Amino acid sequence: IFLRFSKTKAATIRRLIKRLAQATYRLEGKDFHYLASAREQALLGDMVRDTAIDDPKRKTYIINVYLSKKGYDALQVPGAKVPPDPSFRGGLASFLKALRKQGKLQDPTKDWDKAYNNIHAMIAIAHNEQIQVNGKRVVLNADTLLQDLINVFTPYVVTIEKGKVLYNSDDRRTNEVIEHFGFRDGISNPVFFMEEWEKRRSEDINQQVDKFDSAAPLRLALAEDPGCRKGAQAYGSYLVFGKLEQNVRAFEDDIQQLAQSLTPNPQIADPNERVKRAKALVLGRYQDGTPITLRDRDGGVPNKHGGIAASPNNFDFSDDPWSPTGAGRCPIHSHIRRSNPRGEAVRVKGEDSTHRIVRRGIPYGDREKEPKDGPTRAELPTGDVGLLFMCFQGSIGFQFEHIIDEWCLYPDHPDAVMRDSTGAGTHRSNYWPTQWHLNRDGGIKSVECPFPKHVYLKGGEYFFAPSIPFLKSL
Repeated sequence: IFLRFSKTKAATIRRLIKRLAQATYRLEGKDFHYLASAREQALLGDMVRDTAIDDPKRKTYIINVYLSKKGYDALQVPGAKVPPDPSFRGGLASFLKALRKQGKLQDPTKDWDKAYNNIHAMIAIAHNEQIQVNGKRVVLNADTLLQDLINVFTPYVVTIEKGKVLYNSDDRRTNEVIEHFGFRDGISNPVFFMEEWEKRRSEDINQQVDKFDSAAPLRLALAEDPGCRKGAQAYGSYLVFGKLEQNVRAFEDDIQQLAQSLTPNPQIADPNERVKRAKALVLGRYQDGTPITLRDRDGGVPNKHGGIAASPNNFDFSDDPWSPTGAGRCPIHSHIRRSNPRGEAVRVKGEDSTHRIVRRGIPYGDREKEPKDGPTRAELPTGDVGLLFMCFQGSIGFQFEHIIDEWCLYPDHPDAVMRDSTGAGTHRSNYWPTQWHLNRDGGIKSVECPFPKHVYLKGGEYFFAPSIPFLKSL
């Protein structure tokens, strides 16, 4: 729910946010806040993780409130209590216009949905079931108290976006989260707690993390909240939100074109396998999460002592050098290689891991058939579907903006997914390896095939997720 406030109503809106932050509900003899702390959310997660799909505990809602710099100003919060990150204070549109001046992007703000031109706050509501929207109101059938708490913000609503998780199968025991192009999502996110890290390690290649470690310190995601007194141990997080529209049909058409260009390759005579390879070249992983730098096919990576690492993270690109004419296995302009270079972008091992972000996006939009249902070309959407991209970090400039500016849009080989179309010609990002080899002694050939843009930013903003003590003090 995206909000725009009136400065003349600042005191009223502060009281409404404070009331939302203080509100609680009762579950199994315990009080929980609707606007739950990380600790409360973890406890709720433990309570519902192994419950049946219709268990009453799954009817609970999780709420989060985020403020933009303009939102802090509209609420008349003193300057010293506004998060200090310069990028946050400048806003997303300023960063995008700077990229345009550098010639790295056309200005996407010209095509934004008008609602995103002046956003003050965002309220995110998560639920196990699809939440219905009626105009500028959300319908929370399972909780009348929360309905009342949210309804009071209706006069300030400028737009509402509905997200819906997509899965790659109907089997609740084994299905995985995907996005509209059909790729597994959120695979390489940082982890902050030992239990989750141990699970990741045990499922990775040979149960090791010697090449790449997903572990991260809390400072990667958290920033001290200046809205609370010094030393109060009150923390928030900077949020980048972007509405990314995906043209799925055009993506599949251009994948077919790229797959056709790989036809000289005797390794992949099967047209369906060529399509899988083409998708893996663009994204850097096969749709099931298998990294193309490790394997010439999907299905995960075999472990030394048996078993399969289904979507591993314990790899880097140190033994996969790239050049347009002597190609490596994973193109340097593939999406995962540009957004997380895994050691190739800096000289100090592990330094680039400090720029990581914590992604928490969700697909949006309705389509005739989801990827798992095998849609025909005519049933593939050309717009109105995509990803509500969200990422958290301790510093927008050092993390999100660094990834986009320094890595994804590096002029010599920009990200194949994010760049503006390079067109035909000798641009390095138009070249793709026709064969897969563990070394380059076999004289690997590259083929030139332009790959246009299929993802478009329709709006967005920088926010701060304030600490709960700050929200309760408004």
